[in-house]
Amino acid sequence: MIRFYLLLSLFCFANLVNAKDTAKRFAIRGNVIDQDSKFNIGSGTVYLLRTDSTVINSKTIMDGKFNLDSVENGNYILLIKEFQFEDFIQKISIVNSDLYLESIELKKSTNT
Repeated sequence: MIRFYLLLSLFCFANLVNAKDTAKRFAIRGNVIDQDSKFNIGSGTVYLLRTDSTVINSKTIMDGKFNLDSVENGNYILLIKEFQFEDFIQKISIVNSDLYLESIELKKSTNT
């Protein structure tokens, strides 16, 4: 009987672990441009933060484009940093689909 409960517990635990691994995940894609020139920003970093400001993902901008993969449903803060521009901060929500943010405009920093 103990063997039965032990196997049942092991089976339930394995299913819980598997269910977490198969949670739906989505992508956040975007294009970052200079507000004045409208040209793509060549570099910089995109951070995906939980609402408590914990970093959960980051990517380098390449030729103005970024792609954050494997994002679960939820509310987040998108932070974009590039040393010649002001930080860009936007609250976003992922709800059962990918998110494409077209033409995020960064404003030149006056402190560079």
